[in-house]
Amino acid sequence: QYIGKRLDGRYEILELIGIGGMADVYLANDITTGRKVAVKILKEEYLTNEDFKRRFRNESKAIALLSHPNIVKIYDVSFGERVQFIVMEYVPGITLKEYIQQQGKVGWKETVHFTVQILRALQHAHDNGIVHRDVKPQNVMLLQDGTVKVMDFGIARFARENGCDMLLAVGGGSVIDSAKMAAYCVHADFEPWDVTMKRAVPAGRVPLGVVLTIAATGSETSNSAVLTCDGLKRGYSSDLNRPDFAIMDPELTITLPPYQTACGVVDIMSHTMERYMCRNTDNALVDNLSEGLLRAVIDAGKRAYNVPDDYEARATLMLAGSLSHNGLMGAGRDCGMWAHKLEHEMSGLDDGIAHGAGLAVVWPAYLQFLAGHGAAEQRLMRYAVQIWGIEPDFEHPERTIQSGIEATRAYFESLGMPSTLGDLGLTEADIPTMSGKCTAGGSVTFPAIVPIGRGEVEEIFRLCL
Repeated sequence: QYIGKRLDGRYEILELIGIGGMADVYLANDITTGRKVAVKILKEEYLTNEDFKRRFRNESKAIALLSHPNIVKIYDVSFGERVQFIVMEYVPGITLKEYIQQQGKVGWKETVHFTVQILRALQHAHDNGIVHRDVKPQNVMLLQDGTVKVMDFGIARFARENGCDMLLAVGGGSVIDSAKMAAYCVHADFEPWDVTMKRAVPAGRVPLGVVLTIAATGSETSNSAVLTCDGLKRGYSSDLNRPDFAIMDPELTITLPPYQTACGVVDIMSHTMERYMCRNTDNALVDNLSEGLLRAVIDAGKRAYNVPDDYEARATLMLAGSLSHNGLMGAGRDCGMWAHKLEHEMSGLDDGIAHGAGLAVVWPAYLQFLAGHGAAEQRLMRYAVQIWGIEPDFEHPERTIQSGIEATRAYFESLGMPSTLGDLGLTEADIPTMSGKCTAGGSVTFPAIVPIGRGEVEEIFRLCL
């Protein structure tokens, strides 16, 4: 059922290469790197089975901690409500069990050769506090050159006291946020999701560093982190979340595909635009800083999208990503990330939706919602004039406002971004579910310019159709 589809906007499923008890393995093409990968997808019948989901996540956690030539590498994970998968190194070979069956009898020299490699892999796992607990021939892959790779850490056990001195996150927002939350748990007896949901209050963490590879979330300098679990995408804010250092080299972003670049541009802009659309307007300094940043990102985003190796554009986006989400653009403002909360329900429901792509759909709809309620007229006017260069029509301010909203949507579309829920694979039937989760079943109202309860959330989502 997955062949021919693209997961997470990135992994093109080519063929089924393995069938297991709880998951199937597919050969896929990673359009970001151009390499072939193996994608292990949890079977649909186990998506509601907590034990199987725990084992599946356990495997990704275990392999992610390991780096050894005799252990299958893990590249990415995704735990959405509709599909959960692990992206791993593609090993073109057969299992050791299949090899033994083919040979009928394996000589002592080969046996020693295979055993030594397996023991080296297990020693590396043990050195990192992980016990495999399910070593058998069918969990060992054999390459043509005689190299073996141990896989399937689904029932592995972890030893938290493994001498971890620090965590280094190499990647973008999802990687950094995961590392932020994991840093709390290295020497604790709770899980990252417990912290996210405030079931546990961490007193400290191990040091955390970042090597940034995509300009987008600004997580490298922010005090927030967002995790997804069982279809819920939720954030946790604390000054302890701010990494101890971040290495930011724009050249690391030059090889990003245009789609990921565009998603990053939308995310950067949204962090500033959300704070700009505040309830208090007596903050001229931050207004001017925000408008200047947004104009710079609009220009640099277009340049980086069309000319990927434009260093200056990449550098502008990288610095703007940090400035958008380090607290400066919200200084002195009465604001909240309300459109972000709506988008989290979209990408929480379908983990294949990139955060920036979802924001490209929901942000213009949020502005339309405000305009439709006759709210924040002066702020919406200024947004259109100062950020998008719309000629003000003081006799008909609604025309200026609408032009600003249309300019926003047109810019996102010029970067290849979606504009409707349908473009993201969502339908009107998904709106009640997303609205209910967003407002905890209607019990929460967000203090936006126009208070947003469940009915207003549904109204905004319908403007996304």
